[in-house]
Amino acid sequence: PPVIGPPSPLAASPWLRLMIYNDVGMGPISVFFAKGSRVNLMPTILQKFKRFMLLPWGDSKGEATVVHKAEVLYVANQTLTTAALLIQGYEPSNLSYADRHRMPASGRNSHLSLGGGGGMVLGHRTSKRGEDIQRIKSPNSFDPFLTQTLPLPLPPASPSDTQAYEIGRKIQEHLALAGAVGYIRLVLDVREEKKGGGTASMSSVWVPFEVRFGVPLFDPDLNKEACKRMAWGGLLEKESLEKHEKSMDDLLKKLKSFIESHQQGEDGDAALW
Repeated sequence: PPVIGPPSPLAASPWLRLMIYNDVGMGPISVFFAKGSRVNLMPTILQKFKRFMLLPWGDSKGEATVVHKAEVLYVANQTLTTAALLIQGYEPSNLSYADRHRMPASGRNSHLSLGGGGGMVLGHRTSKRGEDIQRIKSPNSFDPFLTQTLPLPLPPASPSDTQAYEIGRKIQEHLALAGAVGYIRLVLDVREEKKGGGTASMSSVWVPFEVRFGVPLFDPDLNKEACKRMAWGGLLEKESLEKHEKSMDDLLKKLKSFIESHQQGEDGDAALW
């Protein structure tokens, strides 16, 4: 019978994320560490972050954990004793607790001035107490100001679409997810741009993080929205389920082809099959 969850354990592996990043041409900064290796210092490309997303390779749940830089080396090395690991940048170090709550995160590509009156000021105005409270309350959860979740299937295109929905539709088109049940999760990529005269600005853009299949149960609001999408899309009708089954078969073939073209013959990779 048709399955509305992931078509295969491969769909919960980092391989699907890497294929999405490859197809769409963007994604969070990511570094792969082989099983048995040891990390004594974060690679230069990741040193600008204070929080990271860690995803063990081969984890059947395929769920990433958000880890603060104070714990990342310990958690990474503990994980690497039993599995390979994908580490991705999440929250930049120069983004203060106060600043991120003023970010126009839901808009199109945002260009935010540094030091401007109404812009995003990066410096030493970080509320340390606020960061500590946030870290204690939800140390391993996604930040709603840096993460956006789009239930599937996405509504028809509209002139008022945000950049997040534009990326979401590109993912939906590439993976043929118009009849899928689940959600697309995006993260905000914030980068500093140097300008003439020694000034600097920040640019922010939504980039794909993951696609999850099935009815989400961890968030009541997301669950309700997903059920509404299933209803107006007629996703549980016989014809829709048959189309969905074929789409998932095609997605699995595409994913296996992507893996074959990038696989290095490691035991850990072979185990994913």
